[in-house]
Amino acid sequence: MRFSMILEMVDRLTAPAKRARDQIRGITRNAGSMSQRFRSMAREVRRGERSVESFERATRRMLTVRMGRYFQSVGSRVRRLTRDLSALVRRLRLVERAGGLAARGLRRMGGMALDALKWGGAAVTLLL
Repeated sequence: MRFSMILEMVDRLTAPAKRARDQIRGITRNAGSMSQRFRSMAREVRRGERSVESFERATRRMLTVRMGRYFQSVGSRVRRLTRDLSALVRRLRLVERAGGLAARGLRRMGGMALDALKWGGAAVTLLL
């Protein structure tokens, strides 16, 4: 009887251990597969780096040839943009000023309307 209990206990303990071992094997296979994928990705990245470096060299050559004309063009565009922005700022200041004057006029008209209502109400009260 004791021997059967020992065997039963061994069976109960070995089943989870077997499942754990099988899971570890699956994880190990997945890790190996991921490792291969990473190596492949690293090769692709290196290939891309070489392409980018080649593009950078070609771009540098092209820029050194066209640098003068490019900067002249950019300079004139920047000057034009600066003029346009300055004009816009002046116009916005005028609009701001006009808005302030309009607000002040509306406040004044509102005050006058309230005064008229107040005095008109007082006059109606006196007449009644």
